[in-house]
Amino acid sequence: DRNLALHPAVDDEVASGRFVFDWAANYAEALSRLEECRHDICLMDHRLGPHTGIEALQEARARGCRTPVILLTGFDHSDIDEAALRAGASDFLVKTGLSGRELLRSIRYALERFRARREMERSEQFLQTTLNALGARIAVLDERGEIIAVNAAWHEFAAREGCDPGKCGIGANYLAVCDAAGNTVEAARVACGLRQILEGSDAEFSLEYSCDAGGEPQWFRMTARRLFWEGAPHAVVAHEDVTAIKNSMHAIQMSARQLAEAQHMGRIGSWDLDLRSEAVYWSDEMYRIFGLPLGALVTRKTVHE
Repeated sequence: DRNLALHPAVDDEVASGRFVFDWAANYAEALSRLEECRHDICLMDHRLGPHTGIEALQEARARGCRTPVILLTGFDHSDIDEAALRAGASDFLVKTGLSGRELLRSIRYALERFRARREMERSEQFLQTTLNALGARIAVLDERGEIIAVNAAWHEFAAREGCDPGKCGIGANYLAVCDAAGNTVEAARVACGLRQILEGSDAEFSLEYSCDAGGEPQWFRMTARRLFWEGAPHAVVAHEDVTAIKNSMHAIQMSARQLAEAQHMGRIGSWDLDLRSEAVYWSDEMYRIFGLPLGALVTRKTVHE
């Protein structure tokens, strides 16, 4: 509204260099300028020929414009006020009797709210990027056990396994899902552990479990830790694939058993000496050869004797 440029308070801000006005004469021009996303704030009149400022605001938001918009009108209508706020207006002002102080305060508040929202969004984006960088499948639960955030690994696993979004997506109640699967011991233990975390009796819970993911047996370690946010307890749940570790441990155990069987058949023992601690480790066959109980303490002196 060009009449605003005649307001002494606005003129003073323009003269000081704090404000630089860019005018749009009609609805189409206003949308074109808003799409450029190069303005700090927009003062938009409700009357735009055959269109309204609310229509322009709705279309601008649909096109991705996030510039704060203050809607101005010559009449105080509560329905227009409410419609403007629903459309995403930062404020709704009646031009009749509008003081320069009120206008400048509205502009200042709109800009500060916009900056605060952008900072909050940047923080949320940083948090989400950090979560997505982690290989473990991670979900954050609120005090009721509902999932309020997940990372990319969680999404990918759920999509690959055909999981129901209503049971594993944002908004799903993780505790209810565990309770519904109460026929498994692991699900009952997870539900109990999470409730203790959210109730404050425990700070951490962990459990290893197996499942047939992708048609092959796999092992996972589930870890949950308590997190306080805005005064309420939350839980960060992580599921980490430990199949490779389990397979390696199984291979080591198999090799150890095969070695023990070979030594027993050949009556051959083996031992290791830690040069730093001088601790001696005997194989089971060494104990049998020397007639000592399995696990008996063996020192370097014992070896020499």
